[in-house]
Amino acid sequence: MLKKELVLIFIFILSFSFVNAQTSLSSGDLAIIGLDTAEDFSFVAFVDMEAGTEIYFTDEEADGDYTIGTGEGTVLYTSPAGGITAGIVITYNGNIDDFTITSDGEMALGNSGDGLLAYQGTNVGTVSTFLHAVGEDSGDIGSFPDGFSNYMTYGNDDGEYNGTRSGTASELMTAINNSSNWTTSGSGILPFDTTSFIITGGSSASLTISHTGLTESNLNGASISLVLSNETFSDFDSGDVTLNNAPDVTEVSIASNSDDTHATVTLTFDGTDFDTDITDFSITVSAAGLAGTSPVTSNDLTITAIIEPEPTLTISHAGLTETNLNGAIISLVLENDTFSDFGSGDVTLNNAPDVTEVSIASNSDDTHATVTLTFDGSDFDSDITDFSITVSADGLSGTSPVTSNNLTITAIIEPDPEPTNHVTGFEAAENGSNAIILSWTDAAGPNLPSGYLIKMNTSNSFSVPDDGTAIADDANNINIAFGVEIYDWTSLDSDTEYFFKIYPYSNSGDIINYKINDTVPVATATTGSGGTETFANFPETGSSYVSGSFTGQDGSTWTYADCRGDQQITDETPCLKSALTSHVTSGTISGGIATLTLMTIRLSP
Repeated sequence: MLKKELVLIFIFILSFSFVNAQTSLSSGDLAIIGLDTAEDFSFVAFVDMEAGTEIYFTDEEADGDYTIGTGEGTVLYTSPAGGITAGIVITYNGNIDDFTITSDGEMALGNSGDGLLAYQGTNVGTVSTFLHAVGEDSGDIGSFPDGFSNYMTYGNDDGEYNGTRSGTASELMTAINNSSNWTTSGSGILPFDTTSFIITGGSSASLTISHTGLTESNLNGASISLVLSNETFSDFDSGDVTLNNAPDVTEVSIASNSDDTHATVTLTFDGTDFDTDITDFSITVSAAGLAGTSPVTSNDLTITAIIEPEPTLTISHAGLTETNLNGAIISLVLENDTFSDFGSGDVTLNNAPDVTEVSIASNSDDTHATVTLTFDGSDFDSDITDFSITVSADGLSGTSPVTSNNLTITAIIEPDPEPTNHVTGFEAAENGSNAIILSWTDAAGPNLPSGYLIKMNTSNSFSVPDDGTAIADDANNINIAFGVEIYDWTSLDSDTEYFFKIYPYSNSGDIINYKINDTVPVATATTGSGGTETFANFPETGSSYVSGSFTGQDGSTWTYADCRGDQQITDETPCLKSALTSHVTSGTISGGIATLTLMTIRLSP
């Protein structure tokens, strides 16, 4: 019984060792060289493969990462005992015993075109390394991560490589990935050419680097995995590593290998901002860190840029005014940046009143600060709506200055003093039967009025205006701006005496200030009498409708059309024809008409 248990343990150990003894391949170590949708394909390895080396082949499409979906079929190739020599062509149907149908099922290549992917991984759909891919078009092979580009499309259902079979691994892979070196068909390409490839001089060493996802934010301290194929590390350290297309001030802090083919490189990065993804970052290991005599450069990785939000500065105050500006304390709040060695020299006041300065500027923590202002009190009478603050880069952790939102500084309008003097030469003159023209000479300084209140009545009894109560324009009051010096008061009754008083004032609204002391100028005038037209000068007496003109009793020229004069009301009277063209029109009546009264009578036809 004990002997049987020992045998079982020994068999298990041998089996375990067999399963794990295989060649780790890199992109460029293997190429698919034939695909026929009648369910056959061929491939060649440019490096020797140990027995037990496993390679997955699938007609699933890559998904842009290191996982592949299932459902279309996957087969697993396992190199047989004794391994495979570089250059040997292997076909699926010709080496069927070395292939295993996986849990994903048998592949069913589409007869209207398909693709084939080769990869190594821990199990079906979990990829460690993409090796090669071919297909009719890119839709048949999918998309790959980390800049993997070792694939080709030949634009037909079936295809086989027909180019040279002798050269370095790199030369042969380049030739295989050139679609012009392929024979294609829409109706089959079998049988495949199984002539072996001859791998000539030149290094077939390859370096594969990987990381879960390099970004601008994790680059400092990032550890990158390195895997060599067909080469081994020797006395490898940071001096043997060159970073290609890395951001500025990215360096190698540590580089060491854990065995002959595996190593890690740890980076340092000073955080200098960049806003465009770097898609061609790679690593070169010099010959000094390898057993061979030539350097080797890796595949490309992408370093994703982080677009940082722009810093913002928000300032606030309960309400800045002309009177509280001196000594005002303004609050500052930063976002997406921090204060660093912040002081008054880092502050610029934008659109502040003249002689406004910063007396104190300090931060209470990384994002909060206050700025205290001084102001000499120079008068300004218009609100400032675009006052802002700029903090220079010297006062920030970032490299760029930042400008705040706008605040309003409210101007204080100081009342003007009461006018010094009244107007002079205040006069009133009749301007027809319904108007009186007022004229004057503006009041002199030093304190000039902003306007005048003229009060009017027929009683010569005036109420005195009160300071702080503006009187609006109405039938008996009118406000006239300084500098006008004339006003025609209309809509008055004819043949009526009117009295006028004029008060100069400063300011307006509830700060209006009337000058009511000293002698307030008064003027008076009487409107003209109204006129009457009796048509005594109407010349027509006949019964015919005619047109003409005559001089009216007001002295103006009157005209008439389609009128006769044989009918009278009391005296001579124009009789108008029943027609649209018939009319009597006066001349210009000076002063206008206040009241118009007509006496008419309808005549029988």
